[in-house]
Amino acid sequence: MRAAIAAGRSFGSLHVAWHTKVDFFVAGASPLDARELARRVPVRLPAEPGRTVFFASAEDIVLRKLEWFRRSGGVLERQLRDVVGVLKLQASDLDLAYLQSTAAELRLTEDLQRCMEDAGSTD
Repeated sequence: MRAAIAAGRSFGSLHVAWHTKVDFFVAGASPLDARELARRVPVRLPAEPGRTVFFASAEDIVLRKLEWFRRSGGVLERQLRDVVGVLKLQASDLDLAYLQSTAAELRLTEDLQRCMEDAGSTD
């Protein structure tokens, strides 16, 4: 974990009792990193009501995965499947204006539109 943080790499952790894997990503210095941190979603832990952890918003997860797909040269199809899944699960709760405007800034509009169509949403 410390080595990954020092190198700016992601790492995973497994909570054995909950049978849950969590991926951690070290924030960079890009404008998207700053937005992602500003938009993080607080979640209280059921087992520890006094503690709050933060997760990336659904919109930022979609944008990250689209960015990873693009950086892979279009070979990481799993990222697009994940995006479609997030879009389906979060459909009514998504901030579409933020998602679409940020996708446009990042030149991800075409891939986002494709995923939205695959998810059954054309808004």
